[in-house]
Amino acid sequence: MSKELLTLAFYDDNGNRFEPGVEFTEDGIDNALVQHEYPYSNGADLEPMGLKARVVSLRVHFIGEQYEQHKVFLEWLEQSNAARKFVHPVYGLLIGDIAKSLCRHDDTLQHAAIDITFVENGATTALPVQKLAVTDAVNNAAVTGANNRLSWLQNALNNAQKTYASAKARISAYQNKIATASARFTATMSAVSNPATSFTSLLNWATSVPATLALSCAQAAERYSVAYKTLKSTPANFIGKLDSSLRALEKSFSGFGSGDAATTAAGTAVQIILKLTCAETLAVATADVFSQEQTLRATIKTAESVSPVDAAGNFVPQEADSSDLEVTALMSADELENTLALARKYLQEAIDCARANGLDPQSYKDMALALENHVNTIKLERETIKRVTLDQAMPLHLICLRHGLPYRAAERLMTLNPTMQNPNEAAGTLNIYEASNG
Repeated sequence: MSKELLTLAFYDDNGNRFEPGVEFTEDGIDNALVQHEYPYSNGADLEPMGLKARVVSLRVHFIGEQYEQHKVFLEWLEQSNAARKFVHPVYGLLIGDIAKSLCRHDDTLQHAAIDITFVENGATTALPVQKLAVTDAVNNAAVTGANNRLSWLQNALNNAQKTYASAKARISAYQNKIATASARFTATMSAVSNPATSFTSLLNWATSVPATLALSCAQAAERYSVAYKTLKSTPANFIGKLDSSLRALEKSFSGFGSGDAATTAAGTAVQIILKLTCAETLAVATADVFSQEQTLRATIKTAESVSPVDAAGNFVPQEADSSDLEVTALMSADELENTLALARKYLQEAIDCARANGLDPQSYKDMALALENHVNTIKLERETIKRVTLDQAMPLHLICLRHGLPYRAAERLMTLNPTMQNPNEAAGTLNIYEASNG
């Protein structure tokens, strides 16, 4: 060899030491990245999952007096199942195993060259990135948005007082318009009470004029959500109804800004606050039903794993315990997408409104992202779906058994086939879950 070799030390299970020379080493860092790609979208969202095991590629040489030792070394590679140790010339002691080896030996020259791929053993205790639940992420962003609206409204009132400093009548008109809006919000759906656990209770509201307006507006929008809570049993219908009602509330204030300059300025401020509040309310409600639906699905899947018959072969009726959930129906993939689309559309309008009027739109972006990430995660975690064609009508429970699914999976199959008229006589082509994932 024309260049000096580094020394490398291997240890077998008995502590015997091999010290071949090292011609070169190659190693690197290999990140474990998950790439989330979406149809009709450029690029991908990356999710770092840590580092892969360190792989070291090297060539070792047994030359001259060490030549015979390479045969013992090869026997050790073939026979030993224990973790192998070697002292790397740079990283020191490494413990792992040899994934691949390739030997070239020449008895005449008393030289053996062995290419080795060594994989280090042992996972580190690196903690995964903890993602907030969709309700926590949306509520946190909503609190930020509410505080920003309150600050903006206070600044608007201060600016109005400066603008109309020489005309007290106009200042009075401005404040009266704000007070009128607060009264109208308070009267909206007044028969419905805001529960103590509602979103508006997360904030400490002051008693100033802007705070009174912001609170009354938030509570008015929230009362629609409370009034329609019985519709949460079917989440898609609930969000659709809430969306249309909030837009009707907005429309009822469409002419609120007409009048002189002061009145117009006050009315415009009210409309801006209302737009942002309604978008936020819909996002919070959407996050809530998404979270409850996910819990319901997990509860149902847990119940599916329980045998439907007892030891004597008798059928044991069992239902998933979802008594504490307002959402009692699973959402199909289309319903998830459509519900997300309604919330994102409203939030996009809020983002545009905030940008146009000097408010920070980040909280509405964060809410939209949290909702989208939740739906994408649900879609990734859900089972693989396949299509089957039935040669005759049969009950869904029998279809489950024929395709290796739990007997109780029939309820979830209903959400995959919303046009099915009679689950006891399912016919034609159906969507079902793959048994390996179901």
